[in-house]
Amino acid sequence: MTKEERAEKWFHNIPGAEGIAMETKMEICSVTAKLMALIFFAVFIAEMVLLFIISDGEIFNLAADFLNGMLEGSHRYTGVAVIGALMCLPVFVLPIIAMIIFRNIRIKSKAAAAMNNYGTYL
Repeated sequence: MTKEERAEKWFHNIPGAEGIAMETKMEICSVTAKLMALIFFAVFIAEMVLLFIISDGEIFNLAADFLNGMLEGSHRYTGVAVIGALMCLPVFVLPIIAMIIFRNIRIKSKAAAAMNNYGTYL
């Protein structure tokens, strides 16, 4: 996806966004994407730390033992990889939700600022 396509996709539900210049949209999207990545990793790390604190690290050992037990006597690495990914999927849900909510709020606020010509919109 190009920067223009991303800007169009992120601004398609914003009323009056047609009046914002494409360069402005791309700048807003660029800054927002960087902040989204930061939020994703911050929430993910916080989750890992909380899981470690709550279970004293035992949850990670249990998951590794379960996956290693599946490999005993078998060489089906693809199946174990899929099951491991499914086991980790719930940990990625909260960071993704936080990231999407942040994106929607930030795009709406920066679009309103750009439409009202408040000067700085980043």
